[in-house]
Amino acid sequence: MFEAPARIAFKCSACGLKLAELEKGARLAGLITIVVAALLISAAIALDIAVRPPLWLHAVIWIPLTIGGVIGSLRLFKVTMLYSSYEHRRTDISEE
Repeated sequence: MFEAPARIAFKCSACGLKLAELEKGARLAGLITIVVAALLISAAIALDIAVRPPLWLHAVIWIPLTIGGVIGSLRLFKVTMLYSSYEHRRTDISEE
């Protein structure tokens, strides 16, 4: 379904469904990234206030969490939007 960490493939390799036609909501992906960033920044500030770890430890903790959180949330968001578009298209076809 994905050809890159957060990019939908143009076509399903198993069934041949054209996924690029179903992908919508790319503009909202930026909003998802901003929400994840705000949550991570809040957590980083809370950790810094509570424990005061050194800067290198912040980097070791937050760089992988940021990369994983953004890619994971984008994949989940895109799959949800793709499924929603597929179901909407399927109901439009069945009504005709």
